[in-house]
Amino acid sequence: MSIVVSNMRLHFPRNRGNLVFLIGTIFTIFILGMSYRKIDTMVPEVDNEDLDDYENQMRRLREGESAILRRHHSQNSPPTYMVKYPWAMHKNYLPNFYTRRNVGADNRWPNDLSYTNSTIVFVDNHNSAGGVMKECLSAIATNLSLPKPSLVWNNNVGKFYKGIKAEGSDQSLDKLYLGGFSFGVCDYTNEPCSYYTVIREPYERIIASYVYCKGKRELPCQVRNAKGRPLSLKEWALRQGSFFFRQLLHNPEVCGLDYLSKIAELREPDDPSATTMPCWYKNKLVLDKIMTREDKHQVLDFILEHIETWFSVVGITDEYDTFLRVLQHAYKLPFESLCSETIENVVFKTDGEDYLSQSELLYELKRELLSDQDVFDALYFDVRIYQKMQEIFVTQKEIYFTYFDTHPTVMTEPTK
Repeated sequence: MSIVVSNMRLHFPRNRGNLVFLIGTIFTIFILGMSYRKIDTMVPEVDNEDLDDYENQMRRLREGESAILRRHHSQNSPPTYMVKYPWAMHKNYLPNFYTRRNVGADNRWPNDLSYTNSTIVFVDNHNSAGGVMKECLSAIATNLSLPKPSLVWNNNVGKFYKGIKAEGSDQSLDKLYLGGFSFGVCDYTNEPCSYYTVIREPYERIIASYVYCKGKRELPCQVRNAKGRPLSLKEWALRQGSFFFRQLLHNPEVCGLDYLSKIAELREPDDPSATTMPCWYKNKLVLDKIMTREDKHQVLDFILEHIETWFSVVGITDEYDTFLRVLQHAYKLPFESLCSETIENVVFKTDGEDYLSQSELLYELKRELLSDQDVFDALYFDVRIYQKMQEIFVTQKEIYFTYFDTHPTVMTEPTK
């Protein structure tokens, strides 16, 4: 028996046993192919990628088009689902210093001076040792006679962006910015501008935030009105949710005066008033209102795809000392030289003066959260982002220690 398909003739065996054998063989090959495909997607790219292959891939990527030009592609042709969030389509950022450039070549682009002379913006993930970095940037500014870093935080978000927006999108910015709502500053200049950040494992960050805010009346901690009972750890985790995910999506206008009536409509009875509510919580209310769970998953994919082009350097708190080293080399500023001694060996502080180590506190509180499905759902987006940043951080380290660690970083005076 035979069947003609186009110009090919397929012959099927007449013997029934042979036919069964042929079908079984085809099925086996198909299953093995799908299995290998699945296994291939499970292999971590960062841990197993050879640096020579990495260099070749980066070189091919950059043929005919530089990274600094490609960074605008997503803005000009955003995915359909991102059209609903125009404020999240940022521009004018330098790509990752280590992973998005041909680091082994003399003609790499953007060149090193682009980073050294850029406006440098630290995106502070709340309770991820941001206080250490704030002190570090202040010390660097003092050491190099630079203006004090400009702060973009809960109490000035609306006013800050309203002012900077009024100056247009082609202005000369200050040298240093920092804060939880600083992601977006680079939109307002055409000069070199770059972001960097460091984040903590999401469960540990929630615990650190809960311990820090318990009993405090600081603005970032006020998500319950003065007459409300204190929040439990789980309630706090559900209220904060995927904090960094929303930092990358924050709309500055939400924290301005024009949004007060809208916030008043969205707030729950036990929430603070619209005028006293922290900016991060206003953004949460608005995003939860306009985004479905499916929307958030789509936007998460967009974020994971763009982290390496948005941030010049990323760090994790577990390796803060190494983070300072790769920062120092990327920016040619004394991050490690001036700030290594400020790294705290303990990360949680109670209302008193005594400190609790991670091992003593995390064991009880983290165990409480890890088995809770509601908490997992709330932190899911930050967990995925953290995993991605871990991968990027490992690659940064590999490249730094392979190419640069044997050569001392030469400090240069920035132009700003």
